[in-house]
Amino acid sequence: MEEAAKTYAYYSKNLGRYNLCSNENDWHLSLHTSGGNFSETWPEDDEPYIDGLLPSQVMDLIEERLKSYWIATKRDETLARMAVWRERKDDFDLAWLQNKRDNLTKSLGEIETRIKNILAG
Repeated sequence: MEEAAKTYAYYSKNLGRYNLCSNENDWHLSLHTSGGNFSETWPEDDEPYIDGLLPSQVMDLIEERLKSYWIATKRDETLARMAVWRERKDDFDLAWLQNKRDNLTKSLGEIETRIKNILAG
């Protein structure tokens, strides 16, 4: 019996040169999930704010950016994939939140251990 794939979601933002025809830097926002990966770029002076956003909110930013282009060759295909993804958006948001909670719990445990070690002298 096959084990169901674990639901996951994470995102990242990097500044770099993503257009080979230009020397300008752009922000590249990527959303990676078990339901597919999505990304878009923004000009360096238009950095997308993503701190603490849920994956579904990051998807909103990526979709809005995709729709802003005058020409986008795979827009319809990507929007269709996004629509399928959105059917499970709560699963991706929950997986992201649970992972964030687990990481914070682990960090808190490590801090508590270090405090105890210092107090124990």
